[in-house]
Amino acid sequence: MVYGFTVYYTFTGQMMVAMYWMAGGMFLQATMDLLVSLFPSWAKKLMENRM
Repeated sequence: MVYGFTVYYTFTGQMMVAMYWMAGGMFLQATMDLLVSLFPSWAKKLMENRM
């Protein structure tokens, strides 16, 4: 979804907004990866509850 916004803003000529969306998405992904690596048991429980 974030990359969809990035593509939309890129092709409509609003490159700065697209770069903010891209940076925000990458930051969110990095934060989630960090949490999963620091708390693997919590992440495992979370994934088991989703299924």
